[in-house]
Amino acid sequence: MQRQYFTTRSDCKGCPLKESCLGKKQKEKKIDITYYREEYERAIERLDSRRARWMKKKRSSTVEPVFGTLINYMGLSKINTRGILSADKKMLMAAAAYNLKKWINFCQSRRKTAVLIAPVGAINTLFWLFLVKIDLTGKFRSSWC
Repeated sequence: MQRQYFTTRSDCKGCPLKESCLGKKQKEKKIDITYYREEYERAIERLDSRRARWMKKKRSSTVEPVFGTLINYMGLSKINTRGILSADKKMLMAAAAYNLKKWINFCQSRRKTAVLIAPVGAINTLFWLFLVKIDLTGKFRSSWC
């Protein structure tokens, strides 16, 4: 929702910005001003503060790399599942994979001489614990159903 103002060339006679605003051939100028101008100005003022710059830097170093990795390297640009529950499971699996990858890198950097069999075994164990549940009857049941 906007309010529109129209001005003619004669309205701008003494203005020093006349040439840059109207140009040489344009006869009138249309100006659109939104009804929410005060709110926009307050938001812009808030974004120019020291705290807002700190929060933006903090977000860009913590949250955005995670989403960038999930989208670009783990194939989450689209979630091709039916239903919220299936999409939720896919996001949980992607988050678990991301966290396990970070954990493996963290463990490798702490122990340079460690054999990589233990983390891979841990990943397989966690994968099967998440994927397959045991019923009270002792039968295996997939949690994806």
